[in-house]
Amino acid sequence: MSYAIIRNAKYKMANMQSISRHNERQNKQYGNKDIDTSRSDLNYHLKKPQENSYEREFYRLREENQLKGNLRLTGKKQSNVVCEFLITSDNEFFKRLGEEETKRYFKTAYEFACKKCGEENIISAVVHMDETTPHMHLTYIPVVEGKNKNGEKVKKINCSEFWKGFNSYGELQDSFYSYVRERGFDLERGEPREEKREHLSVNEFKAETLKKEIEQLENRIDTLKNDLKAFKTVYDKVKDIKYTYEQIDDLKAKKSVLNKANVVVPEKDFERLKDAAKKSSTLQYELELIKSEADRLKDRSKRNEAVAYKYKTENEQLRDKVSELSEKITVFHRLFAKHNVSEKQVNALLKQTMKEMQAEKIQQSMKEMQAEKIQQRSKQKSWEMER
Repeated sequence: MSYAIIRNAKYKMANMQSISRHNERQNKQYGNKDIDTSRSDLNYHLKKPQENSYEREFYRLREENQLKGNLRLTGKKQSNVVCEFLITSDNEFFKRLGEEETKRYFKTAYEFACKKCGEENIISAVVHMDETTPHMHLTYIPVVEGKNKNGEKVKKINCSEFWKGFNSYGELQDSFYSYVRERGFDLERGEPREEKREHLSVNEFKAETLKKEIEQLENRIDTLKNDLKAFKTVYDKVKDIKYTYEQIDDLKAKKSVLNKANVVVPEKDFERLKDAAKKSSTLQYELELIKSEADRLKDRSKRNEAVAYKYKTENEQLRDKVSELSEKITVFHRLFAKHNVSEKQVNALLKQTMKEMQAEKIQQSMKEMQAEKIQQRSKQKSWEMER
């Protein structure tokens, strides 16, 4: 049986550029091997941003909808300003549905999201058909109703209050499952058991860590681009000074009548010489700083690439492990069905097994503590005898 899957992620302003490039397929190359760029023309929007970046679209919607909120948009401790639903199921489900029903599924999911977060607050809703499993990225601004200092009702951006209104991610799963089931999609509720969520948490954490590392690398690339722009600006100034040097070569000076070792130049030309000397000294200093910073960023970029490669390798290993576990779970389900074992019995067996495993862990911990105490006492006695 396939599951109705909806997950939520929170993002800060620092993340906007990377998720915009990924969701809107603005990159030329992707590290994700699942993306087949030759099929990217099959992707489509249920809502397309008016601006060409999520950051600019955020500011546009905030102004247009008069959204308030005490937000920290820069610095280390930034506020969560947008959220994103990832909506999908398994690949077999979409193969059974066919093209038209797959489109209806995502349209239904979009209608659900509009009811939850307001269509006017949605930045983008794009369906990716160029990966192994079709899915939708729906990026939105979490908006709640509040009051200003004058007691007037206002709409404000506040991620934590928005999710308090949902009560929990579990409630989100429940409501989405009910919504799509009522509209004719034969699905089970996504992540139906707490045990399953515990097993997936490590894999999800690894994937999230890799995603953050990739975002950091992309931010480093942006920094290098900015440094190159600064270098170009300085270079343009240098060209201007070079032109000034050519003018200086054409200056005519006369030897001083009083002292043949000195020359006399017009005051205007003398001021030009002083100005050129000052600019040359300043630009030389700026160039040295930029070169030093570029070398430092280059070294850091190499280290980040090594870390990203490490996590990419781990992520691929985890993906293979998840695939293997999924196959085993399918086999177990068939065995249970073959022997008429109900889901309730399976759940009871899992809970009992988890309790037994927990009890074994506690007993093992107690044994280790007792062994450590005995070892400490033995050391204490040996020390007293030596005294």
